[in-house]
Amino acid sequence: MTFTEIFAALTATGISFRYEKWATKPTGTYGVYTLTPSENFFADGEVYTAVETLTVRIYSKSRDFSAEQKIESVLQNYQKDSEYDNDEKKYVVTYQKEVIYNA
Repeated sequence: MTFTEIFAALTATGISFRYEKWATKPTGTYGVYTLTPSENFFADGEVYTAVETLTVRIYSKSRDFSAEQKIESVLQNYQKDSEYDNDEKKYVVTYQKEVIYNA
């Protein structure tokens, strides 16, 4: 999955997404995602397979199970966590998975 494919898949859910942060947070359910370097696989002195960690967070005033199902239909092999953020006054559901790019 490429960076462009990730963004397209997330926005296809109908949930508003931005990379890393929102300048002005929207009302309703919205999300952010990030890609952070992880452990690459090296062979013969070069990167054979690049691995990054995709983190997707959805924010909602109350648990939005419909939004969660949409995200889960896009992602496979993910880790999921949820909590209430007192500062944001929102529920935050976090998904993480590895994204592998073959060179």
